Amino acid sequence: MSEIDLERMRKVLEAFSRLLRGKFQVDNSNELVPIAEEIGLVQDYLLIEQ
Repeated sequence: MSEIDLERMRKVLEAFSRLLRGKFQVDNSNELVPIAEEIGLVQDYLLIEQ
């Protein structure tokens, strides 16, 4: 049986929640988004995909 990596699961869930919040903020704004925020969203996406 496989074991569940609870720490990894916690990190993925945190990254997913940040990604969703960031995406909703961008979608609800007509302003430019700072590059640091965009990079953070990409990093969270990549963490989820690993």
